[in-house]
Amino acid sequence: MSDGTKARALLERLAADGEREALAVVARAREEAERITAESAARQASAVAEAKARHLAMTAEREAIERIEVRAGARRSALGARQGLVDRVIAIAISGLAKAATADWLAADVAGAMQYLPEGAARVRCAARDVKAVTKLVAARAGTSVAADDKIAAGVRVEMEDGSLVVDATAESRLERMRGAIAIELVAAVEGAA
Repeated sequence: MSDGTKARALLERLAADGEREALAVVARAREEAERITAESAARQASAVAEAKARHLAMTAEREAIERIEVRAGARRSALGARQGLVDRVIAIAISGLAKAATADWLAADVAGAMQYLPEGAARVRCAARDVKAVTKLVAARAGTSVAADDKIAAGVRVEMEDGSLVVDATAESRLERMRGAIAIELVAAVEGAA
């Protein structure tokens, strides 16, 4: 075989080897591209699924918070309405008690409150309409003054002149001490009727 033939055969073999190698490189590149494409699609699908899940979770959380806020608002509104009802009933009761106060009731309030004060100068405050009657009721106790107080609807508030002891026997304070029980009974009565 001549050198020219050998060279051609070598070139053909190199060309064939190069073509096989090139096809193998192209095949590997295609496989790598397909793998990268598949991984990218999987990552993208996973990211989309995670984003959807986060969105759904955030939406559910936001809706839950809104429901809680609506319920809390309704409770606050109902509580405010109940409180307003109790306040109105107590105000009406104080007004009614002021009108219903009798001389015997006033005498019992004065005697009951005065028994807690030690000897010494004292002040008695009462509704303006009761000043004369209270003055007569405390006349036997020396150093006791009586004054009208517009904040008192019925009953009396007595105190030592130096302010060291105060006894509140007003209708307002009695009703205020009973506010919790009144509120419970009133709300139960109103809601039971509804």
